[in-house]
Amino acid sequence: MEKNLIGIKSRVDELYSLLGMEATEEVRMVGILGMGGIDVREKSFSEKDISALQEKIVSEILETRHGFSVNDPDHGANIIQRRSFNKKVLLVLDDVDDVKQLENLAATHEWFGPGSRIIITTRDEHLLSDADVIYKPDF
Repeated sequence: MEKNLIGIKSRVDELYSLLGMEATEEVRMVGILGMGGIDVREKSFSEKDISALQEKIVSEILETRHGFSVNDPDHGANIIQRRSFNKKVLLVLDDVDDVKQLENLAATHEWFGPGSRIIITTRDEHLLSDADVIYKPDF
């Protein structure tokens, strides 16, 4: 960690404890409430955009550059679920602002293998209803 990032260590430590890395057999979804970035919200205006995000997730999970063709968000959600249910993944969904994004990218814990960690950042607390824990950093 950078030494010039004043005050960040305690936040990193708290977030690390919420991830529960010692619980290797459980899938854990951690919500981070506050300022979002520019990932999911900016790249999911249409079904085509969601499908492109799904293709990227599947390619990363399978560690392949061979393109997966996702016809529509429902098809993509099905592929993510089938291809990741037995894999330990770290998935970060940044700046989620619609429940449909979660439904299409990481709907339930059962989509992912034991030890997986799903991190969701959002400004909307109601989108974190399925998160195991919610981190609200002080600004």
